[in-house]
Amino acid sequence: MNINSKEYWDERFDTNWLDYAGDKQTLFFAELLCGMLPQSLVNEIREKEYSVCDMGCALGEAVPVFCRKFAVDVDGMDFSEEAVKKAAETYPEHKFWVGDLTKLNAEKTYDVIICSNVLEHFVNMLILLMEKLSKILTIRISRYCLYIRKNVKIWYCFRM
Repeated sequence: MNINSKEYWDERFDTNWLDYAGDKQTLFFAELLCGMLPQSLVNEIREKEYSVCDMGCALGEAVPVFCRKFAVDVDGMDFSEEAVKKAAETYPEHKFWVGDLTKLNAEKTYDVIICSNVLEHFVNMLILLMEKLSKILTIRISRYCLYIRKNVKIWYCFRM
């Protein structure tokens, strides 16, 4: 089965995601991101009440972490129906939806999109970013990518 297929991830989230500490990895990278963001960016997200989405949220473990950090509602999106179902059951106070990063449209827009351990699953990641996400800026922290629409006029780059 192709590791980048919906079927693979539906099965993975249904069977052994927790056995292989997927939840702990998600929390680790969420805390890492939150600890490295400039306070000025965090303050702006809070003050302007930006909309935030964790795209590729898996079982949603990072969503409450981001909510606490930014003091705004954070949605979770994943292309695995199984992941979204489990995330919604575990964190009913948050919104989760099934979506595909390669098929984003104007129906759901966010000021801030966070992706962790997602983009490396795309063969042509740079082409995807250029074609599908060309209207936004990129912030990349280790394996985290944080995107902000151009009209926000913020550009931060980090290296670890």
